[in-house]
Amino acid sequence: MGVFEKEAILRSAEDQASRLGRSLDYSDGSIEVLEGILELYARYFRENGPDDQKIWNQAVLYGTYLGETLLRNGLADLGYRWALTENGLPVLAKDGRNQMSPITKAEKRIQNGPEDSVKSFYDVAKVIAQGKLIPGRRTGEPGAEEESR
Repeated sequence: MGVFEKEAILRSAEDQASRLGRSLDYSDGSIEVLEGILELYARYFRENGPDDQKIWNQAVLYGTYLGETLLRNGLADLGYRWALTENGLPVLAKDGRNQMSPITKAEKRIQNGPEDSVKSFYDVAKVIAQGKLIPGRRTGEPGAEEESR
């Protein structure tokens, strides 16, 4: 992906949303708006045939918006920031063990539809970032009660 021009990407996402009659304001509530925008694209590609490059382009725009909204609504305060993976994919990372990919999530939402909800991703990402949910830990495992307190 090369250089990550976040501000230009965010402006493009806002402009494109505006052309669709939607407003993106980086609030928690705007994630529902984002969900609707991604559904428009999912429907378009279902009806007109998939185009991997066009899907990826939309995923970069709206996934960057998703990630930036997470940062502005708490994740930055918890130590998360944009970082590039070895292959150049922008992700939200706290350290080598804690990272998430909102761009990949947006791509999956466009490809798979509502079962890959960005709203659910957003909500779970905030809980994980706060340390309230440990990925891979099943309820009822020994020690789970102590960690949840």
